[in-house]
Amino acid sequence: MMRVITALANILLLAAALLLCACAHQPDNRQEQAIRIDKLTEELLALSPTAEPHAAEYFAKVAVTTAANLRGQYQVRMAPWIHNMEVNSGIKPRGLCFHYAKDMAAALQPLAAPDWELHLVQAKPKEVLEHNAIVVTARGKPWQSGIVLDGWRYSGVLYFGPVMDDRYPWQPKYSKHHNSAITTSDHRGS
Repeated sequence: MMRVITALANILLLAAALLLCACAHQPDNRQEQAIRIDKLTEELLALSPTAEPHAAEYFAKVAVTTAANLRGQYQVRMAPWIHNMEVNSGIKPRGLCFHYAKDMAAALQPLAAPDWELHLVQAKPKEVLEHNAIVVTARGKPWQSGIVLDGWRYSGVLYFGPVMDDRYPWQPKYSKHHNSAITTSDHRGS
């Protein structure tokens, strides 16, 4: 009887492990990253048509590769919500959505001027399913007109798309008394 229980327990553990592994989003290969960079470059140029194409391409490359590099730096091996449990339980030190947003913003902010601005956004603040990301807009345009950049959603494979078409109900991270636009000074000590 004990062997049967042990065998069943092992089968359940194996099934759980396979299920958890199946939930993880696989990292981009170089070809997929190149496609992502090209598409984000097009979208950045559509936001700010006067931007230099090489500046848009470099911004896109840094965005895509930074998200991928953060996956490695944060040691993400499972789906984002599983990684959150590892961080929240102290097993891993970083990798929550706001870590991705803050670290990506720090990498991208120096590349934004003069054509784009970055904004910190959040969905469902102070709820269990709160989510954070950044939005890139043309300089001086409202955050709602921009593109969400979310490195957490697919475990280091950068999601990007129009704010208003996204499944998350985004809002500025700061109150109406404090601009959501990120300035370089917001990232000292990050």
